[in-house]
Amino acid sequence: MKIDIDKSSLEMTEWTCCACGCVQWMPTDHNDSLRRSHKTFYCVNGHSQHYPKKTPIEEVEEKLMNEYSKNAQLESRIKKLEKERTQIVDLTTVLKDIKESQNAIRSFHANQPQKSKSKSFLKRIFSNHS
Repeated sequence: MKIDIDKSSLEMTEWTCCACGCVQWMPTDHNDSLRRSHKTFYCVNGHSQHYPKKTPIEEVEEKLMNEYSKNAQLESRIKKLEKERTQIVDLTTVLKDIKESQNAIRSFHANQPQKSKSKSFLKRIFSNHS
């Protein structure tokens, strides 16, 4: 059986076995696949090999995921701070209303006639009838 291969389109990658030092070649597409998958492959002498290091794409993807995570945490913190800010504004409004009410009560009492004289008068009247 004869297989025709267009050698001009077949890119090869050189690699060296870390156990025996044997220089070997494999198709670049297959090598790229092994780098991404980190699966085990073997040299011609049977020594197992694998690519443990992350590929540049995997490193960028990991950094991107870390940035997404940081962004999500910051967005959550911003929402929490906005909620706290709204609560502070609401409390400030309530405190302002209370202060205005206190001032209105003080003003009301300041404009009332002295009740202490009328109270003492009423006490004298009731104490004489008992």
